[in-house]
Amino acid sequence: MRKILIISILFMAYNVVGQSINDYYTIAAENNPELKAKYKEFEAAMQKIPQVSSLPDPNLSMGYFISPVETRLGPQNMRFSLTQMFPWFGTLKAQKNAATLMAESKYQAFLNAKNQLYSQVATAYYPLYELLKLKDIEQENIKILESYKNIANAKFENGKGSLVDVLRVDIMIKDAQTNLDILTKKEPALTSWLNSILNRKYNEKIVISKDLQIMELPMEYR
Repeated sequence: MRKILIISILFMAYNVVGQSINDYYTIAAENNPELKAKYKEFEAAMQKIPQVSSLPDPNLSMGYFISPVETRLGPQNMRFSLTQMFPWFGTLKAQKNAATLMAESKYQAFLNAKNQLYSQVATAYYPLYELLKLKDIEQENIKILESYKNIANAKFENGKGSLVDVLRVDIMIKDAQTNLDILTKKEPALTSWLNSILNRKYNEKIVISKDLQIMELPMEYR
């Protein structure tokens, strides 16, 4: 009977449609103010590159003479001048390189923060995934045992089975129910943990995808 039960559990269909860990990575990133701030710092650094690598704007000045000034072209009452500052050779290139390095530094800081956040999500996600899978297994286990109990009762009533078989199934059902109760009591803490990382309400429902996805973390987080 136990062999049949185990085989049935192994071929059980996990029918919950939920969100994958990639979905929760996205939720965590969208709800994380620190990560958003680091990305804005990177964008601001990128916008400075063309600014520091281009010539400054020309300067237009105007002068007004109280008394007309005589020139070879005739008397003048006003004077306009347009000036352009030219930095020393190589200055613009050096400024561009420095701004580019700063942007790269900001981007790397953003990536590090993102990887740390994703690592936290994974650390909270997979224990909850395991727990929910175990709950499904125990629930299916109880259903199968209940059907075996009905069969054992029918055989016992017809004189084709023993009471020992009925009692044995009863014990197995109670064990499975105890395991299910223990798992159920552990679920709120794991749900709250993941929701805190996602910056959501502690009791917001977590629906896990039926397909387990494992993504490699960067070497520095292994």
